[in-house]
Amino acid sequence: MAHGAGEESVNPAAGPPIPLSDAPCGRRLYVSAILNDAERCRLSEMGVFEGRILRVMSAADPVICALEHGRLGIARRLADQIMVRRASGRSG
Repeated sequence: MAHGAGEESVNPAAGPPIPLSDAPCGRRLYVSAILNDAERCRLSEMGVFEGRILRVMSAADPVICALEHGRLGIARRLADQIMVRRASGRSG
């Protein structure tokens, strides 16, 4: 897995992936897929890639996400293309 993100995993009881734009605020999430191939490289450069753990701080437009290195605003149209599942590990 890219960027050394193998230490975290998806919660086996998390259910099917949902778009980041529909994810609840405050919960630890695992990025399971990026459906927009044209934006995949740019998202990776900003720290969003398959296997990344993040937390939604605000579900407005833009969707504000907390990453380990800070916060990032993602346009809702792009957040619709980022699929996430509940992450295992620490509570959240």
